[in-house]
Amino acid sequence: MFRQNQVKKILFIGHEATRTGAPYVLLHLLRWLKANTSIECRLLLRNGGELESEFAKVSQVLVLNPEGGFGGNIIKKRLGYYGIWYSNGNKYSSRLKRELLGGGVDLIYSNTVTNVQVVASLAEARLPVITHVHELENIIRQTLDSEMINLMKRSTSHYIAVSDSVRRNLIESHSITKDRIDLIYEFIQVQTVDSAQKVIVKRQICKELGISSESFIVGGAGSFEWRKGNDLFVQLAFLMRRHQVDRPVYFVWLGGNTDGAIYGQLCHDVRLLGLEDSVRFLGIRDDALKYISAFDVFAMVSREDPFPLVCLEAASMEVPIVCFDKGGGACEFVEDDSGFVVPYLDLITMADKVSALLDSEDLRLRLGQQAAQKARRLHDVGIAAPKILEIIQRFI
Repeated sequence: MFRQNQVKKILFIGHEATRTGAPYVLLHLLRWLKANTSIECRLLLRNGGELESEFAKVSQVLVLNPEGGFGGNIIKKRLGYYGIWYSNGNKYSSRLKRELLGGGVDLIYSNTVTNVQVVASLAEARLPVITHVHELENIIRQTLDSEMINLMKRSTSHYIAVSDSVRRNLIESHSITKDRIDLIYEFIQVQTVDSAQKVIVKRQICKELGISSESFIVGGAGSFEWRKGNDLFVQLAFLMRRHQVDRPVYFVWLGGNTDGAIYGQLCHDVRLLGLEDSVRFLGIRDDALKYISAFDVFAMVSREDPFPLVCLEAASMEVPIVCFDKGGGACEFVEDDSGFVVPYLDLITMADKVSALLDSEDLRLRLGQQAAQKARRLHDVGIAAPKILEIIQRFI
């Protein structure tokens, strides 16, 4: 256990508790801090989600906008209960501030730039603020106007960037100096691969999908939105038809709201392209890693993704990855030893590389095993969390 002489209490601020990248990273960090330090963690979530009950196991949790149906022993108090209102820069009640900061807090840790208004409302406490930046410029500009960006820069003492792409964007687009940014790549709790179990799981998944256990599965994952490139995944499936491989190839996408408009648009394309038999959208699954372990290749088709955790999950399952350059942090992980990096939006080259992996079991296994080794060596929570702890200690 890490001994703590000064750090007593940290207020963590998260934007939501959904099964997505930034909340999962925060959950991994809080679990590690609880297991390895004496820090008292408090968590303020702006919105609720499926992970609330998991957060409640490692921290006191307050949810400003709880979504019904999640958790049972969580402190859920609506905005109106505190008399909080939104006007002229989001003024929060003194009662909420007392609840959050009462008893002494040493530092505020904001997990995403989107929490800036909450952080700014606590400025009178004059605490150091670390902002963990999981966003690239497109999302920053969509969620923050110029005034809010300036507010973030005034409120933040130090930044953690989740990829070099994010770090460079903070420097080049927002004139934040290098000495105020630490680069710590995204991380997960890396799982150990059992090769025999992988074979069994692959058969189970194929049976569930109604396909032959000898089939190839090309996987994709993420919410249904422009950034994630769901439409590109469908186009990739169409282009792959020209490639002759020795087994049937299926394209399986994890995640996304299958009740939304974008899902309907994707199904429209799948139908008109005659891909109903080969493209499957599975929606959100609690056991996503099981499906990922059944993939033969992971197609990272995101247009913009700071550092997708699903790439680390695929790598941990020894699944090689094909991704675009210039699309964010995926290419910083894949490089030339864990799959292939192809030119931005070049689906023809991506199809060629996916086909090359499917055609060569030796290549597929070698790159997949190297990806798993890299994930364990560089991206496990046990590697990254101590680095974050050192930054926390630096700013107390």
